[in-house]
Amino acid sequence: MDGKCQRKNGMTNGSNKHLIISTALAMGAMLSKEHGITVLGINFVWDVFLHRHHFIRFRTFAYLPVFNFWLLLAPVSLNYDWQMGSIPLISSWMDIRMLFCLIFYTFLVASCTYSLCKGETRRDVVVALTFLIIPFIPASNLLFRVGFVVAERILYIPSLLVGAGAERIMRLKQKSLQVNLTKIFFILLLATFAYKTWIRNEDWRSRESLFTSGLKTLPHNAKMHYNYANLQKDLGNTAQAVEHYRNALSLWPHHASAHNNLGTLLNDSAEAENHFQEALRINPLHAHAFFNLANLKQ
Repeated sequence: MDGKCQRKNGMTNGSNKHLIISTALAMGAMLSKEHGITVLGINFVWDVFLHRHHFIRFRTFAYLPVFNFWLLLAPVSLNYDWQMGSIPLISSWMDIRMLFCLIFYTFLVASCTYSLCKGETRRDVVVALTFLIIPFIPASNLLFRVGFVVAERILYIPSLLVGAGAERIMRLKQKSLQVNLTKIFFILLLATFAYKTWIRNEDWRSRESLFTSGLKTLPHNAKMHYNYANLQKDLGNTAQAVEHYRNALSLWPHHASAHNNLGTLLNDSAEAENHFQEALRINPLHAHAFFNLANLKQ
């Protein structure tokens, strides 16, 4: 174990050293000639093409804005926590979600290009892009890694575009059929979203309803099973708690607290000890696992 950690630390230190040297050389090249900075882009592309897992990361991160935009338009699948693993990785270029990415980015570039060519709408395009892009940057995983892949709260500011669009619609003077249909559609949209909000508030009414809704939305997420297992444990439903702790561990084998909590519910002392030991192997400072293991040894 120590040998693996030393090798991993050595690889990390070596990578950091190469990154610093590469950045310093790129800055020197830029001082010599301005296009020298482009070598950093070449390094990025080179790194992606050499390592397959970087392709997976690139494809998955490219899909996240598409998924967020879909939630903005159709908030059908909502959840209280979108941690890593909530959205399956895109491991192949043939994944259907890559088609959605292609359509989304093509439409985005085409619509922006068309609108910017029309001088009277240029300001509106800039405002719309500001509302859409800037709130998403902190959660995009581009500048730094965050603990979630989707955050519904970052869609609040882009939702203001609905109000901006409504204001533009109400300012229209003409009474054409198209304008009237647009107003009717907008009213129906507000009614639909209001109903969805009311339904979602019911999910947040209690801990039980919230965790149940999370499990229905993301059955492939380990944390959903873990939280639901904790709920069943507190309610005294041992069989269901054990089932969902096992489901959580099948999805996330290195979840130390799931091992510890599962061990407290098992009648088999040997299996319980194995789970406590596994929790301590994953997290050597897990106080509850130490406590439970000590009680088991008495």
